[in-house]
Amino acid sequence: GDTLTFTAAPKMDDLREYKNHFYSSDDLLNRIWYAAAYTAQMCIVSPKYGRQWPPPKEGWTNNVLIGMGDSSIVDGAKRDRTICPADMGLSIATAFGNVGDINSG
Repeated sequence: GDTLTFTAAPKMDDLREYKNHFYSSDDLLNRIWYAAAYTAQMCIVSPKYGRQWPPPKEGWTNNVLIGMGDSSIVDGAKRDRTICPADMGLSIATAFGNVGDINSG
């Protein structure tokens, strides 16, 4: 059978427990903030389940070690699952601001 390994924000016990959050009177602003927080969570993954680069000619695997430690920030957790250094300046700050992650990178 098929298996699924879910590794989003592996250091968070409760994915709904955002370290820094707010509610404003502007529903659109609230939706934007929570969409950004969710995206940050999905892009923090266990480094044991990364994508080979360049991608294989056939198949779909997420079984390559892409970093050290318990978590890594990747570009597109649902597709690329590779580390993109160009995004790190913004991604690291977002991960810290939204979910309090100071270890991924």
